[in-house]
Amino acid sequence: MQRTEGLRAIQVGRVAVAGMALLFLVGCAASQTMISKRNLDVQTKMSETIFLDPVGPEKKVIFVDVRNTSDKDNFDIATPIKDAIAKRGYRITQNPDEAHYRLQANVLSVAKTDPTAARHRYVPSVARARHELGLDVTIGLDEAIVRTARWHRGG
Repeated sequence: MQRTEGLRAIQVGRVAVAGMALLFLVGCAASQTMISKRNLDVQTKMSETIFLDPVGPEKKVIFVDVRNTSDKDNFDIATPIKDAIAKRGYRITQNPDEAHYRLQANVLSVAKTDPTAARHRYVPSVARARHELGLDVTIGLDEAIVRTARWHRGG
């Protein structure tokens, strides 16, 4: 009887020590995460660029609706977007029916990005087209930019 109680006490002690060690390790991981993110640097990245055709001043009316469904409740990007649009001569309206344009955006994620990763991800390359399709660059970059701008203007 006494030996069973002794074994039981040892087992309870082991479980208690293991539980405390687990709590300590979880606390260390949370502390490490907190320390590594103490200087959180927020950067924005647009997922798609849209060019608008030029219109007269009477049509430069835009309805802007920016929603934040990320886990960062205090992230406000709507105000800087509206300010940037207003600086370009557009009037912001609260009524979507009177707007000539509508800008609707949803912020899905707010996180720190690695600038070097973005640099490698967005470097244009024709290597795959050359390898898989046999295509080759026949005009220079300057001429390509001029042609692209002309195409966007409709000319």
